Amino acid sequence: MRHESLLGKINEINSSSSSYISKRLKEENFPLLRNHLPLFFILPHNGEMMQFNEIASNWNISKSSLSDVLAKYEELGFIKKSQCDSDKRITNIGLTQEAYPILDKLKKIGTDLINILLSDFETEDREIFETYINKVISNIDKAL
Repeated sequence: MRHESLLGKINEINSSSSSYISKRLKEENFPLLRNHLPLFFILPHNGEMMQFNEIASNWNISKSSLSDVLAKYEELGFIKKSQCDSDKRITNIGLTQEAYPILDKLKKIGTDLINILLSDFETEDREIFETYINKVISNIDKAL
């Protein structure tokens, strides 16, 4: 469905992009759910770990939901947990080595999507578009 309003067009881009990602995940038989993908981009990609509360805050997800998600991917071997030595109440979370090939595939899917979205754009147009997108994000952040 094509929308007349700018807000409708933005929503359509979001919806279609989400459908594309879901399609690619299914085609590649990915063991991840599309709505869990942010976790794999929030966590550090350099072997470091992040505190549980920081992940919940960055992802804007409840602690109980995050616990469920982490348990799923820990069981699959993609997430590791460890207790902080100095404060046992703090749990640190990180990606395992098994997660990195999946992360590489996710990045490839993201690059493919961007190339589809911007296929008719010249290099300069892509840069201008990204500048405007960054301004839009900044503006909405200020309004919140």
